[in-house]
Amino acid sequence: MKWIWLMSSIICEVAGTTALKLVSQGGRYTTFWIVSVFVFYIACFGLMGITFRYFDLGLVYAIWSGIGITLMAIIGLLFFGDSMNMMKFFSIVLIIMGIAGLNLSGVSH
Repeated sequence: MKWIWLMSSIICEVAGTTALKLVSQGGRYTTFWIVSVFVFYIACFGLMGITFRYFDLGLVYAIWSGIGITLMAIIGLLFFGDSMNMMKFFSIVLIIMGIAGLNLSGVSH
């Protein structure tokens, strides 16, 4: 269950950040996206607070931010025309390796 709390927090953060990007583009649904940003970020931080009951602070934040960064890079690439080069790709791989390293470091959870 503790991993569900963490993954739910990450999903809400990614949804909120994506909505924030959509707000910046303006258009007919801007008000909807503004409300979505607030709802998703409130849910994200509420769920993260629950997650802190089960994991160390550093581990939660590393996983949350690392997976969030990776997912946002993929969303930016697929849906917003963001660029990707070998340096960016390699950097994302390093983030994922760092998360894996933290999880395998023997930290109890």
